[in-house]
Amino acid sequence: MKYKLIKLEPSHKFYGTGVNYRIESLKDIPEIYIKKGDLGGYVNNSSNLDQNGNCWIFGNARAYDNAKILGNSKVYGNAKIFGNAKIFGNAKVFGNAEMHDSSEIYDNAKINDDAKLFDNAMMFGNTMLYGNAMMNNNTRIFDNARMFDNSAMFGSAEMHDNSVMRDNTELHGNSEMHGNSEIRNNAKMYDSSKVYNNAIMYDTATMHDNAIMFDNSKLQGNAKMYDTAEIHGNSKAFDNATMHGNAKLYDITYISGNYKLENKTLNFGYLYRYLATPIFNKPHPTHIKLGCYVRTTEEWKSNFWNNTKEFPKNSEQAKQRLYALNVCLLYLGQDIIKMSDIV
Repeated sequence: MKYKLIKLEPSHKFYGTGVNYRIESLKDIPEIYIKKGDLGGYVNNSSNLDQNGNCWIFGNARAYDNAKILGNSKVYGNAKIFGNAKIFGNAKVFGNAEMHDSSEIYDNAKINDDAKLFDNAMMFGNTMLYGNAMMNNNTRIFDNARMFDNSAMFGSAEMHDNSVMRDNTELHGNSEMHGNSEIRNNAKMYDSSKVYNNAIMYDTATMHDNAIMFDNSKLQGNAKMYDTAEIHGNSKAFDNATMHGNAKLYDITYISGNYKLENKTLNFGYLYRYLATPIFNKPHPTHIKLGCYVRTTEEWKSNFWNNTKEFPKNSEQAKQRLYALNVCLLYLGQDIIKMSDIV
């Protein structure tokens, strides 16, 4: 045995708060700088703190009900572990953090400040929960994922890899974060939406349904994604822009204002030096993206010579660009145009 229980007197400040005993070390535990006779934190009974390993409760920290502190895990400060909560491995809980219900943390996971873990939420790997961050329901975080400030997870949402939540962000449903993705400010993810790679959401942007963000894409302002919409590359959707259906943004496409992108897009490569993308946008006019320029088909016809530095009039480069435009027009079911028809 490594500790014994000291019964609390009725005058003790924690008496009647779910703990009946304080722990006292029965031997030196040099790995955690505990000496024989040192007092530790508070428990309801000996089942709350394992007698094996180097697990310990420090300071005013408390473990009660059916909570279990196991392995080499540590609880510090004013932290409270209760209900059926469990701590395994080298996990640590600090500050005023709380764990209860059937929540569990494993490996090197850390909870600090006023963060809370409820219900069946679980943390693994080197994950961190700080500030007033909160995990509820059946949420999971893995690897090096981190939550700060007032961020919150609900439902069966998951965080993986090096993903980060800050400020007042929320994950709901079966939403997932992967890679180095980040959400900030008041951004929210719902349903089965997902973010990957270095994608970033911020402001009051929201993702719904099966929407996905990849690469270095950004969703900001009041922008919204629905259905199976996707953003790739360095594309951005901001202001009050919305994406619906099978809409897709590639490369460095920007949509903003009150723009509504619906239905689908398709990329054509190797037609000329840049990608050519016909964009279905019912019931609005169809658009074509050549390189980084996005215009309606009528705008292309009336202003094809918008980049004469790269595509001089009547040059071979201009002919290749026109060929790419015509491929997009055919895909959209529209008539092609001739060089002689261009103003």
